[in-house]
Amino acid sequence: MVGTIAPIVYGEIKSARPRRIVLLHSVAYILGASLFGGGIAWVGSVLLSSVPIADGLTLFVSGLLAMFCALVEFDFIRVPLPQSQWQVPIGWRRLPFELMAVLYGMVLGTGILTRVSVSTFYVLISWALICRHPVLGAVSLGFFGVGRALTVIWLSYGFRNLTECNSLVDKLPLWRGVLHVLNGMLLGMASSCMTLASIFH
Repeated sequence: MVGTIAPIVYGEIKSARPRRIVLLHSVAYILGASLFGGGIAWVGSVLLSSVPIADGLTLFVSGLLAMFCALVEFDFIRVPLPQSQWQVPIGWRRLPFELMAVLYGMVLGTGILTRVSVSTFYVLISWALICRHPVLGAVSLGFFGVGRALTVIWLSYGFRNLTECNSLVDKLPLWRGVLHVLNGMLLGMASSCMTLASIFH
């Protein structure tokens, strides 16, 4: 998909069109993630409207989930992460580039219609559901969209040609273990902070 959006696919083209495509795609990524986060929080507000949940309990539950996900990242617990193997329809590539870039961004920005490489995503979703505040849900998942959008921008303009980009992609599996360990450490820290905040709330 990135290969469809990134201007390096087209050689050394420097026109404004590829830049506009990447910008549209990135904005759609963030918008899709924000709408999904707000929607999840709204669903939580409807489903849990009759359940009294204190802010401290929200932090505590999120902290427990973050610790569980940290153990998954460290490979101490082996459970399959729920995720979709669905891919965006290849027929969308026949659409106008601007529309295609927006559709790809909106759909993939939700995060649930593609493969999930790290378990942090589930902590965000659960927190948005439990917090029951659409604005906070939109903001939290919006930052997730920003992270994914920055990756696309980096792949689009951080390399001089497609060969350099492919070389990096080939090396990424070698760093996967390190990334999981770092992610596990961050999740552990987040769990500790949320748990302590829930106790002293």
